[in-house]
Amino acid sequence: MVILLSVCPKTRCLDGKIQFRGVLKKMIVRFIGVNERLFFLTQRRKWSFRPNTIYRLYLLKSRKACTFLEIVKMENNPIVESFAAISPLSEQTRIDFSALISFSFIPKKTFLLEAGKVANTLFFIQKGIARAYYDLDGNEITFYLAIDRQFIGAVPSLFNRKPSLCAIMLLEDSEVYSFNYLEYEQCCARHHDLETAARKISSLVILREQERIENLRLHSASERYLMLEESHPGLSQRCALKYIASYIGTSSVSLSRIRAGNQ
Repeated sequence: MVILLSVCPKTRCLDGKIQFRGVLKKMIVRFIGVNERLFFLTQRRKWSFRPNTIYRLYLLKSRKACTFLEIVKMENNPIVESFAAISPLSEQTRIDFSALISFSFIPKKTFLLEAGKVANTLFFIQKGIARAYYDLDGNEITFYLAIDRQFIGAVPSLFNRKPSLCAIMLLEDSEVYSFNYLEYEQCCARHHDLETAARKISSLVILREQERIENLRLHSASERYLMLEESHPGLSQRCALKYIASYIGTSSVSLSRIRAGNQ
């Protein structure tokens, strides 16, 4: 069984355990896979949870201790569900795939990948924004934005195992899922239904990239901006205009004029 927890306040995660550190006591959450129970050792209580489901544990942190407030069920793993929406996955495939996936709250301006490093991980931005960009002698070129429920990763580096030419950075405090790409490939080799879903998703990614190339060639900067705002309303309130301008292939000055003309 796989249970993922997102926790407040700060936690330290090691080897299937989550440790909550207060001033006077330590709280440990142990994963028990056989009987599908979670034991909160210091509280001497236990709950039953559904497999492949994410729960959020709320704590009240005081000067003396961490106190339980409540446990709230969250939605099913969005990565697994996005694959299953493309092609059906067996229950065992869901379990094994979920076991590879990690979840974190990550603050803005954090690098998910720095340029010059080999990529090992694919990311899914459940809520937030991440950008992938090149730095050419101090001139940053944003070529991809992952916005709320989108994947992002340095695909060339994942495939060729060479240092990435691009960097990936969060533009908002974000809820991020991730998994190791090599472990994912091994999981695909064991589960052909996952491999089928992965192949279909790859085809969709290629199709969307082709659409993006066509948009750059066939539409004006004004049209590209309107299409982006239509697909992601309010993006200009969440993301610096210079990044949006770079993403749609225009300058910040031109984008300001476009926005002034559309308001």
